[in-house]
Amino acid sequence: MSSRRRLFFALWPDDLTRQKCMKVAQGINKQPVRLIEPVNLHVTLVFLGYVGTEQELAVRQEAAGIVFFLKFSLCFNQLSYWKKPGILCLTSTDAGAIYAHSSVN
Repeated sequence: MSSRRRLFFALWPDDLTRQKCMKVAQGINKQPVRLIEPVNLHVTLVFLGYVGTEQELAVRQEAAGIVFFLKFSLCFNQLSYWKKPGILCLTSTDAGAIYAHSSVN
């Protein structure tokens, strides 16, 4: 029987962005908030669910052919609490919160 893992596509912020997010989180300092390690901070694009090893491999192979790098910025302007999973997170109320940069480095 293969093990099942949570699989999702996500964006991983740079170190400076992680530091800024952690500063916001530490400023809240309320119970039962449990801070995660800065290295685990990410923006989930889509959650694919719990998948087996074979499914994960197939998704990874397919995704490898479509990944590209475009420099852009995201603007988060709201602190949200998702009750069911118990997650405090930064979100955006702006549908145009993604800003593409004109040049790619």
